[in-house]
Amino acid sequence: MKNNKELYEYYLKYSKKTPKPLRVKIKVGDLDFKNIKLDRDIERVKRRYLQLTKNELVELLVNAEQYIAEQNQTWIKSQFESFK
Repeated sequence: MKNNKELYEYYLKYSKKTPKPLRVKIKVGDLDFKNIKLDRDIERVKRRYLQLTKNELVELLVNAEQYIAEQNQTWIKSQFESFK
């Protein structure tokens, strides 16, 4: 491509990559998990997850597990108290 100066200049002019948009940190809390609906579009959810970085997915998974553990603890406690 460098042999053809005009083509190379055209390439340099129009091949500039646009900068990637800055990623927004994912905030996951109780409200995010409470609002998940059973009948949501799973393909859309998969596409959204594919857009996340590996670190963002790990953070999301850890927060999800933490939320589940807290909900299980709350449920076990309420079951225990109801048998008193």
